[in-house]
Amino acid sequence: MTSNEQNQLETTPYEALGGEVGLRRILVDFYDRLFADVMVGYFFRNSDKSHLVERQLQFMGKALGGPQEYQGLPLTAAHAPFPIRPGHFHRRHVLLADTLRDHHAPIWAAERWLELDLRLRTSILQKHAVTLSCAAHDNPMAPPTSNE
Repeated sequence: MTSNEQNQLETTPYEALGGEVGLRRILVDFYDRLFADVMVGYFFRNSDKSHLVERQLQFMGKALGGPQEYQGLPLTAAHAPFPIRPGHFHRRHVLLADTLRDHHAPIWAAERWLELDLRLRTSILQKHAVTLSCAAHDNPMAPPTSNE
């Protein structure tokens, strides 16, 4: 077993990313990029950036092994007002990957975050919207429940 593999067994992605302080730093930068982006920035025109960072900190903190509890709406309801399409989601995903790279996130922790992000795709896209079960809402690691 390599030392990198051993670290992964002993550390959560949350801890590897710097805990709450590190995750917040990444999320602030990520949301700065989202708000400024030509393709997706207009979705955030009337949004409170600090509120979104806090909600994302709760959600991804929990999903990545942190102590946070998510206090927001289910993902489908939170994103329902926005006509988010696959290209928008892809652009957001690219910005997230770029942000993680620029913050020198450990590769394995960044890959875990990006995998989780992709698993949320169907919950966020309007065309493929699903309702998350209570179990999935309580446990962001659980797969979404599909209506299909």
